[in-house]
Order: sequence, then C-alpha cells, then structure tokens
Amino acid sequence: MKSARSLLPVAFLAAGAVAAYYAVTLCAAALRPYAWEQVRGEILSAESSVSQAGGAGPPFTYRIAYRYAYKGQTHRSEDSGATRDWLEIAVRLRKYPEGGQAAVYVDPGEPGRSRLQQPDPRILLWLLLPFALWAAAAGCRAPRHAGLLLAWGSLVIGGGIFFALVLEPAIRALSASRWLPAVCTVEFSRMSAYPSSGGGQVQAGDVLFSHRLKGVRYRSSRYSLESPDARDSDDEQAVVQALQPGSQTACYYDPHQPEWVVIDRSFPAALLPGLAPLSLFVIGAWVLLRRFLRRMRTESPPLEWPPASPSSRLLEPSVTSAGMFAGCLLVAVIWNAVVAFAVSRVVASWKSGDPDLTLAILVALFGAVGLVLAAGVPYYLLGVFTPRPRIVLTPPAIRLGESTTMQWQFTGRAGKLRRARIYIEGSEWAFWKEKKNRQSHRRELFRRIELLDTGGPVFQGIASIQIPGDTMPTFEGRNFRIVWELKVHGEIPFWTDVNETHRLEVLPAGENREEREL
Repeated sequence: MKSARSLLPVAFLAAGAVAAYYAVTLCAAALRPYAWEQVRGEILSAESSVSQAGGAGPPFTYRIAYRYAYKGQTHRSEDSGATRDWLEIAVRLRKYPEGGQAAVYVDPGEPGRSRLQQPDPRILLWLLLPFALWAAAAGCRAPRHAGLLLAWGSLVIGGGIFFALVLEPAIRALSASRWLPAVCTVEFSRMSAYPSSGGGQVQAGDVLFSHRLKGVRYRSSRYSLESPDARDSDDEQAVVQALQPGSQTACYYDPHQPEWVVIDRSFPAALLPGLAPLSLFVIGAWVLLRRFLRRMRTESPPLEWPPASPSSRLLEPSVTSAGMFAGCLLVAVIWNAVVAFAVSRVVASWKSGDPDLTLAILVALFGAVGLVLAAGVPYYLLGVFTPRPRIVLTPPAIRLGESTTMQWQFTGRAGKLRRARIYIEGSEWAFWKEKKNRQSHRRELFRRIELLDTGGPVFQGIASIQIPGDTMPTFEGRNFRIVWELKVHGEIPFWTDVNETHRLEVLPAGENREEREL
C-alpha cells in the first residue's frame, strides 16, 4: 500500500507531462496565425447558399472572396465553409460585406496563405488539464497543502471553463425573455445524415426561417437557443414536420443583435451542466476566502482590558472601514449607472448621424470620475481586513490638565505594520453662510499631542494622555466649535493603511460629564 501511494504522484506527474505535450502542441498549431502579419484587404464578393437537395452534410454554405497586397504583390484568396448554423454565416456576411475593407492575416513564409479571422483563443483551456494533474501530484506529495491546491485548481479550472464557455450563452438565455416577437416564414426544412461518433450516420433536422425588420431580412436556423449541433436528434423529426416550407410561425429576436432569431426562447437544458464548473469556482473561491480570513485573525497576545464599568470606556471610530467600503460601493454603483445611461444616449446620437459633442465631453469627464470611484471600491475593501486598533480610556472622561490612561491594542495582522502613530489633534471650526445660502467652513489646528510614533511591528501598550490646562475644552456651537480627535495611522506595505479617527470629549478642569449634562 505504501509503495502504491508513493507511485501515485509519479503517475500524476507522468500523465501531466503527456497532457502538457499534447496540449502545447495542439494550442501552438491552432494559434500559429496569431504570429502572422496583418494587412488591409478588400472584400470582392460575399455569398451564401442553401442546399435544397437531401443527403449528407451541412445545408448552408458561404464563400467570401478577397484580395490583399503583401510586399508589392497582390494575392487573391477566399474564406469558405459549410455549417448547420446560419448564425455563423450571418455574422460573417455582416462583418465582411462585399466591397468593404477588412483585416487580413498573412503567413510571412507563404504570402499566398492567409485568413480573415484569428483562431478562437478558448482553445487555451486545454492547458488547464496538465496543471490539474500536476496539482494532484503536488497534493499527493504534500497532504498538508492538498486542500489549498484543490481549492486553487477548482477556482482556476472551474472559473476558466465557466467564464469562457458558459457565461455568455447563459446571459443570452436569461435575457431572451425580453426579446421582441415577430412572425417568421419558414424557407427550408429537411432531415439530413451526419457522421456519428461511432463511425455510422445519424439523422438530424435542419430548418431555415426569416423575418423582416426595417426592410432588412434576417435569417436563422436556430429553433431554440441551443446550437443546432447540440439539439436532441429524437425531437428534430417533430420540428421538421411542424415547420414546413412556406408556413409561418411566431419567433423572437434580440433587438440589439437582430441576427439572433429563435422560435423557442426557453432556457436551454444543455446549459444546466454549466453549473458544475460554476460550483467548482464558487467552492474554490469560498475555501480560499475562508483561509484568507483565518490568516487575518489576531496575531497579537491578548490584552487584559479594564472591566466594563463606568471607570473605563472603549472608543468607537467615527467611520468604520466597512462603512467606508459600503459608502464607496453605493456611490460608485449609482454614479456609474447614471454615466452608463448617458453613454447610451451618446451612442444613440452618434448612430443617428447627429452626434452630441457637448454631451460626449461631459460623459467623458463624468466617466473618468466613475473610474476613480470604481478603483476606490477594492481599495476600501482591503481596508476591511487591515489591523484594527482598540483603545480604552481610564477614567472615561478627559479633563484639561489632568492625566488619563490610554490602553491600546492592534488586532489582526499587526505584524504587517511598518509604522504606527497615535496622536491627538485639537482644532477650531468656524461656520458661516455666503451668498445663495451656501454654507462654508474653516478648520484651524491649534494643538497636536503625540502619543505614539514607532517603526516596525507593534501590538499593544499603555500611554498617558494629558491635555494642557491652557487650551480649550470641547465646545459645540452654531457657528463655532472646538473639536478634539484621537487619530490612529498605520503604514502597511502594499496594502491599505490604517486610518481611524475617534472623537474625544474634553471637559474643563474639575468638571465631570454629569455636571455638564445638568
């Protein structure tokens, strides 16, 4: 059993090496056109056809002829193919209209070899397979880290598959309930024979229907939101019989992409297995988040705080990190939602041929502010996980000229602090009204008392607070205020710094809080 357990990592390593060889070879061969040179070409013709005869093979074909010049020589080529999905042809014909210009990718070693489109980069998902096998091998060799490696593997593999293959069709399927209705005319329907995975042939149904929108005809071969290749062949015979050429049927189209036309817009069952990679992503993210939060817990030794009694008081910050994060997130969402609405108006004005330059400039300026607000969201999110200062005053009231004991402690990863400062500031605030009832204010700092300024990790300590008797106590008036604040600042490399402000109530010498309330 022990020898078999020791051979298991070797087997995973060997399988990962073989998978890596084939994955790299496949991806390198498929993505080689990305190294080709790009030139401008002219579309000579763009044609499509429907094969009315029965038999085997896809019924829809396309042919796009183009020419391009490379190093002084003119070359002609074409992009052609056959498919069961008319959407592929519609997208190509819209992107490459006859007489238009297009980017052409030319093989420098063979200038007569070219293509109009680059390969689908999602083929790189095959590279996740060897990494998964190597992670399994590492987990077998280091059982302590097996859970961490499994979490990272679930996050990367599940997230890669879901976001690359499932997210876009899932969003389209969810938005299909808002698609607009239309009446489509069936142009073509037949049962065709296609090669099966077992080496034989399988019967499948093909349909083609169309509708007109603003004088333009849009065709589609998608009975449902699923690709024709993903439909169940057992149901296609009934679909072909129901959709006879010349008949009309209700259909639905996407107002933003009119080439997307379907008859059945219900959520496709083929997308339900896509919840499997999503669940892997969520599980991996949850495990890593819990591990991160566990590491953010207190590293400092416990401090024996004074008992909860009138003789001591725990200071509360004026604004918490969670409050700053929630406020920034709320403002960013509202602000960018308004900007997004304005952007749609700008795009509509440009599409109509009457661009609104003034609105475009304003949207650009407000959009820049929105980007700053959006960047502040992750910044304040990191602030939620910074070390937190806990400060207790004994006695709870601070009087001019008298000493008060301050006990402080940093909870969380206080070892990451590079510098910590605790100080008290006294300031004068003046308020007045100007024209148009606009209120203005002025703040003047008149006293700063340093309590702590240390470099390196700091966890806890005790300090004495004494505010000189020749200063002013806390005062709250309509046009004038005296404000005392205890501020905590901690510097953390490559992280959000600690910045907290605690309001202090400073009483005149010999006066207590009960006397002031009376």
